[in-house]
Amino acid sequence: MMHQYPYHVCMQYLHRYVRVQMNDGKVYEGFIANVDQEKVTLAIPAPEKEGEHRQFFGTFGGFFPYGRFFPLGLPLAGLGGIYPLGFFI
Repeated sequence: MMHQYPYHVCMQYLHRYVRVQMNDGKVYEGFIANVDQEKVTLAIPAPEKEGEHRQFFGTFGGFFPYGRFFPLGLPLAGLGGIYPLGFFI
């Protein structure tokens, strides 16, 4: 079953940095990397390790630097709210 309202909201914020609150109270922050009929995939920033240099070989979903983000799939049916955030590098 396609969850139309959450799907359209996620599409509105595709490739933007957001805070997602789930119905169970869990909260995640990341870029919306992909949306399909059942889930939204966030690209969650990975913490930078001391002494580690940024590598930009390959991409995650054609949009994010490899190794700097990891994917997290969340069901559209479980979304409680999506809030756009500013992201500065």
